[in-house]
Amino acid sequence: MNNHKLTRGSLLLCALFLATISVAQDHYRWAFKVDFDKVYDFTHSRAIIIDGFKKGFIDTTGQVVVPPQFNIIDAYAEGSASAGFLDTKDMSSTSGFIDAYGKFIITPQFEVTSPFQERIACVRLKEIWGYINPQGKFIIPPRFQGAHSFSEGLAAVRIEEKWGLIDRKGKFVVPAKYDEILGFSDGLCGVKSGGKWGYIDRTGKFIIALQYEAARSFVDGLARVRVNGKFGFISKKNKFVIRPQFENLYNFSHQLARAERNGKWGFIDQTGKFVIPAEYEYAGDFSEQLACIKQAGKWGFISTTGAVLIQPQFDQAYSFREGLARVQQNQEWGFIRYVVPAKQEVIKDIPNAKPSLVTKRNIKAGKFIPVKAKQIVIKIYDHKKVDGDIVSLNYNGVWILKNYQLTGTPYEIPLEINSKIEKNYLLLYAENLGEKPPNTLAIWIDDGVEKQKVILDSDMKTCDILYFQ
Repeated sequence: MNNHKLTRGSLLLCALFLATISVAQDHYRWAFKVDFDKVYDFTHSRAIIIDGFKKGFIDTTGQVVVPPQFNIIDAYAEGSASAGFLDTKDMSSTSGFIDAYGKFIITPQFEVTSPFQERIACVRLKEIWGYINPQGKFIIPPRFQGAHSFSEGLAAVRIEEKWGLIDRKGKFVVPAKYDEILGFSDGLCGVKSGGKWGYIDRTGKFIIALQYEAARSFVDGLARVRVNGKFGFISKKNKFVIRPQFENLYNFSHQLARAERNGKWGFIDQTGKFVIPAEYEYAGDFSEQLACIKQAGKWGFISTTGAVLIQPQFDQAYSFREGLARVQQNQEWGFIRYVVPAKQEVIKDIPNAKPSLVTKRNIKAGKFIPVKAKQIVIKIYDHKKVDGDIVSLNYNGVWILKNYQLTGTPYEIPLEINSKIEKNYLLLYAENLGEKPPNTLAIWIDDGVEKQKVILDSDMKTCDILYFQ
């Protein structure tokens, strides 16, 4: 046992030294990990899982609600998901629609199915496409060589290698004469003919003539178009709101659009100015106030101000959906939650202060431990599973450890019992919640005569405390 005598000054030096081994706190915690080959993002509280050649669903708690049993499955939408089976001998498929728990509500009878949109789904039967209602009945009989989902009451279909638009009764409102068609969005539809793109209205009239190398659908009054290999945004009046200057460009989300320039990604505002510099290897769209970014081969997350809230550390990462972001780390897939940073307290040393003066958080009744010497040693480590718990420790009003990430290896701290204080105490202050809340600390107390073990746990509102008698 190390019986160095600690004065107030040495305690402060100890605190400064220990602070140098602290780690930065990331504002996330693991929600759960999955033991499957692959997992997809959540839509309507369901995420597709893949185990070998079989697919199913988990819910937002990580529970398997549809065991992997289908070869084909699409995202859950409008109360159902298309699902089916593949015959590997002749590569033929049969598909229908299941509910949220895997029960078929439309029996597998089609070759290919797509998700319902506007309560209509396009399906393929005998190599020909048609449209069904939620009861599985054809409302537009199969007669198309290709078909897209309905959007704003119209759907793009293909006949004899050309695309047109039909209404919900199957009647052509725009003849099948285009090489490609995007579908209606924001009141206009992008069409391609003769190698150029333009935009038509619901009657088929050109609002913006064929002139662009590439085009995307209008969203919130803006559409991405490409001119001379560069992307910009146009308005519905065909005026450039942001001139073509980017190698890649995506739609606005949270008033920011991700853009690529000179091989690097950043985010522009609606004037086309980079407000988050183009310094990332790649970036995803902002979703739920966060965007994933790639830097030095690893993925993390930034805020709309560009602040790094979750340090790049994942092998793969995707956007937050329904409060969860899909990530891969060390060959494991799982989902993390963003943890809103707690309001930072002003932390300062107040020697010999009562615990209530040290923090504004609630303090538990605590535990009382008898010791038989003035010099004792404590050894701290993460209780049970190492899950990223970060702690600070206050001893009799002095912060002897700040922002320390617990490991499975005990870390030794010598303490001196002050006989002039009514109650010597050690307060556990949680800096995060780790992967599995609450923040839990195991302590071995050695007074030279006896060794005792104590478990403390704290969260972002409450501190646990240990009193030495």
